[in-house]
Amino acid sequence: MHGGPPLTAPATARPTPDLRRFRLRASFIRLVQLRASFIRLVQLHASFTRDVDASVKDPCSCTPESRGSRFTLVARLGILAAVALPLAACTSAVKVAPFEGAETEACHAVGARWPSQVGPAQWRETAVESVTVAAWGDPAIIARCGAVPPGPTTLPCLDIGGVDWIMDELDDGYVFTTYGRSPAIEVLVPDAYETAPLLLPAFAAAAETIEQGPNRCS
Repeated sequence: MHGGPPLTAPATARPTPDLRRFRLRASFIRLVQLRASFIRLVQLHASFTRDVDASVKDPCSCTPESRGSRFTLVARLGILAAVALPLAACTSAVKVAPFEGAETEACHAVGARWPSQVGPAQWRETAVESVTVAAWGDPAIIARCGAVPPGPTTLPCLDIGGVDWIMDELDDGYVFTTYGRSPAIEVLVPDAYETAPLLLPAFAAAAETIEQGPNRCS
């Protein structure tokens, strides 16, 4: 058998010192870039979290209109959540929901008699197309027709110009509800307004469209 040259593995080229330095430099630059990208992601996440927290705590932080009308009455009012309506959160309209079943002839008659002004507060646009709700001033005084008529209660009952009102004091305002009339009218007054009961005569014409029942302030 004819002998040939011995078979040897091809020599592997060793990287030169300059090539090794180049690769190390490229790896270092890549690590720096990755670190910068990671820091940017962390910053964006923190900014997003702050924005979401701010929108939940103050859905209309860019405008002052509805802050005063939210106080501790959010659940009672059923104000439309700015998280669900982010683009509507900063409009000038007061965001408040009507009572369920309020679209009745009686409440439409009430809506036709809402006052144009309540004390110093001027008429405000609301974010819902319903005459059964209305708003005035900033912070907003809010009135809604269609509340469940309250029964006898130990809360103060005020006779204001022949219209009876139940007064409920909250942390940041008052809730007044007509007594002895069905459906009832609810008026929400932030504590920015002094002597809140003195604002109620403005609602007499609207309240009187609903017949007074047997229940009266004693």
